[in-house]
Amino acid sequence: MERLCRWKIALNQAANIAGYHFNIGSDMNEYEHTLIGDIVQAVSNKMKRTPLHVVDYPVGLKSRVSNVNSLLNEACNDEVCMIGIHGTGGIGKSTLARAVYNFIADQFECLCFLHNVRENSAKHGLEHLQEQLLYKTIRLKVNGYVERRSY
Repeated sequence: MERLCRWKIALNQAANIAGYHFNIGSDMNEYEHTLIGDIVQAVSNKMKRTPLHVVDYPVGLKSRVSNVNSLLNEACNDEVCMIGIHGTGGIGKSTLARAVYNFIADQFECLCFLHNVRENSAKHGLEHLQEQLLYKTIRLKVNGYVERRSY
Protein backbone atom coordinates (compact mmCIF):
# COMPACT_ATOMS: atom_id res chain seq x y z
CA MET A 1 0.00 0.00 0.00
CA GLU A 2 2.89 2.34 0.81
CA ARG A 3 4.42 1.73 -2.61
CA LEU A 4 1.12 2.51 -4.31
CA CYS A 5 0.89 5.75 -2.36
CA ARG A 6 4.42 6.73 -3.40
CA TRP A 7 3.59 6.01 -7.06
CA LYS A 8 0.45 8.16 -6.86
CA ILE A 9 2.47 11.03 -5.41
CA ALA A 10 5.19 10.63 -8.06
CA LEU A 11 2.69 10.53 -10.93
CA ASN A 12 0.88 13.54 -9.54
CA GLN A 13 4.17 15.45 -9.33
CA ALA A 14 5.06 14.36 -12.88
CA ALA A 15 1.70 15.62 -14.13
CA ASN A 16 2.33 18.99 -12.50
CA ILE A 17 5.78 19.54 -14.02
CA ALA A 18 5.77 22.88 -15.76
CA GLY A 19 7.96 23.84 -18.67
CA TYR A 20 7.99 20.69 -20.79
CA HIS A 21 6.44 21.69 -24.09
CA PHE A 22 6.79 19.98 -27.42
CA ASN A 23 6.06 22.10 -30.46
CA ILE A 24 6.76 20.57 -33.84
CA GLY A 25 6.49 23.90 -35.63
CA SER A 26 8.99 25.80 -33.47
CA ASP A 27 11.97 23.44 -33.63
CA MET A 28 12.14 20.81 -36.33
CA ASN A 29 15.27 19.29 -34.75
CA GLU A 30 13.47 18.32 -31.54
CA TYR A 31 12.08 14.82 -31.39
CA GLU A 32 9.25 13.71 -29.16
CA HIS A 33 11.21 10.72 -27.84
CA THR A 34 13.98 13.02 -26.52
CA LEU A 35 11.43 15.10 -24.63
CA ILE A 36 9.87 11.94 -23.17
CA GLY A 37 13.36 10.73 -22.20
CA ASP A 38 14.07 14.02 -20.43
CA ILE A 39 10.82 13.78 -18.47
CA VAL A 40 11.49 10.16 -17.50
CA GLN A 41 15.01 11.11 -16.36
CA ALA A 42 13.72 14.00 -14.23
CA VAL A 43 11.09 11.80 -12.56
CA SER A 44 13.57 8.95 -12.06
CA ASN A 45 16.07 11.27 -10.39
CA LYS A 46 13.40 12.38 -7.94
CA MET A 47 12.17 8.86 -7.21
CA LYS A 48 15.62 7.28 -6.71
CA ARG A 49 16.84 9.91 -4.29
CA THR A 50 16.45 9.20 -0.60
CA PRO A 51 16.38 12.42 1.42
CA LEU A 52 18.89 12.80 4.21
CA HIS A 53 17.52 12.60 7.74
CA VAL A 54 17.42 16.07 9.23
CA VAL A 55 15.64 16.21 12.59
CA ASP A 56 12.29 15.12 13.98
CA TYR A 57 11.22 18.59 15.19
CA PRO A 58 12.86 21.25 12.97
CA VAL A 59 12.12 24.43 14.93
CA GLY A 60 13.14 27.48 12.90
CA LEU A 61 14.83 25.40 10.21
CA LYS A 62 12.51 26.32 7.34
CA SER A 63 13.38 30.03 7.52
CA ARG A 64 17.11 29.28 7.62
CA VAL A 65 16.83 26.97 4.60
CA SER A 66 14.92 29.70 2.81
CA ASN A 67 17.68 32.22 3.62
CA VAL A 68 20.41 29.93 2.28
CA ASN A 69 18.34 29.16 -0.82
CA SER A 70 17.88 32.87 -1.52
CA LEU A 71 21.67 33.33 -1.17
CA LEU A 72 22.18 30.53 -3.68
CA ASN A 73 19.66 32.05 -6.09
CA GLU A 74 21.22 35.52 -5.84
CA ALA A 75 24.87 34.51 -5.98
CA CYS A 76 24.76 31.71 -8.54
CA ASN A 77 23.68 32.59 -12.05
CA ASP A 78 24.15 29.15 -13.65
CA GLU A 79 27.67 29.05 -12.27
CA VAL A 80 29.43 27.05 -9.60
CA CYS A 81 28.61 28.49 -6.22
CA MET A 82 29.85 27.71 -2.73
CA ILE A 83 28.44 28.80 0.60
CA GLY A 84 30.23 28.19 3.89
CA ILE A 85 28.36 27.60 7.12
CA HIS A 86 30.48 28.14 10.22
CA GLY A 87 30.07 28.48 13.93
CA THR A 88 30.60 26.70 17.21
CA GLY A 89 29.76 23.05 17.57
CA GLY A 90 26.18 22.02 18.21
CA ILE A 91 24.37 25.00 16.73
CA GLY A 92 22.91 23.10 13.76
CA LYS A 93 25.35 23.63 10.90
CA SER A 94 25.13 20.01 9.70
CA THR A 95 21.37 19.99 10.16
CA LEU A 96 21.04 23.11 8.03
CA ALA A 97 23.37 21.66 5.38
CA ARG A 98 21.30 18.45 5.19
CA ALA A 99 18.05 20.41 4.94
CA VAL A 100 19.43 22.62 2.15
CA TYR A 101 20.71 19.51 0.36
CA ASN A 102 17.24 17.95 0.53
CA PHE A 103 15.67 21.20 -0.69
CA ILE A 104 17.85 21.63 -3.80
CA ALA A 105 18.78 18.01 -4.61
CA ASP A 106 16.12 17.53 -7.29
CA GLN A 107 17.79 20.22 -9.42
CA PHE A 108 20.88 18.08 -9.96
CA GLU A 109 21.66 14.98 -11.97
CA CYS A 110 24.38 13.70 -9.59
CA LEU A 111 24.47 14.11 -5.83
CA CYS A 112 26.91 13.57 -3.00
CA PHE A 113 26.75 14.66 0.63
CA LEU A 114 29.99 14.06 2.49
CA HIS A 115 29.41 13.68 6.23
CA ASN A 116 31.97 14.54 8.93
CA VAL A 117 34.57 15.86 6.51
CA ARG A 118 37.08 16.91 9.19
CA GLU A 119 36.94 13.57 11.01
CA ASN A 120 37.01 11.46 7.84
CA SER A 121 39.86 13.44 6.29
CA ALA A 122 41.92 13.08 9.48
CA LYS A 123 41.19 9.36 9.65
CA HIS A 124 41.38 8.37 5.96
CA GLY A 125 42.98 11.39 4.23
CA LEU A 126 41.67 13.88 1.70
CA GLU A 127 42.30 11.47 -1.17
CA HIS A 128 39.70 9.12 0.30
CA LEU A 129 37.13 11.93 0.33
CA GLN A 130 37.99 12.77 -3.28
CA GLU A 131 37.55 9.13 -4.28
CA GLN A 132 34.25 8.99 -2.43
CA LEU A 133 33.02 12.15 -4.17
CA LEU A 134 33.98 10.89 -7.63
CA TYR A 135 32.41 7.49 -7.03
CA LYS A 136 29.13 8.83 -5.66
CA THR A 137 28.68 11.40 -8.41
CA ILE A 138 29.96 9.79 -11.60
CA ARG A 139 30.64 6.20 -10.46
CA LEU A 140 34.34 6.59 -11.20
CA LYS A 141 36.44 4.13 -9.20
CA VAL A 142 39.79 5.66 -8.35
CA ASN A 143 42.49 3.54 -6.72
CA GLY A 144 40.01 0.73 -6.13
CA TYR A 145 37.57 2.79 -4.04
CA VAL A 146 34.49 0.74 -3.24
CA GLU A 147 31.54 2.30 -1.47
CA ARG A 148 31.31 1.16 2.12
CA ARG A 149 27.85 1.08 3.61
CA SER A 150 27.15 0.94 7.30
CA TYR A 151 23.81 -0.43 8.39
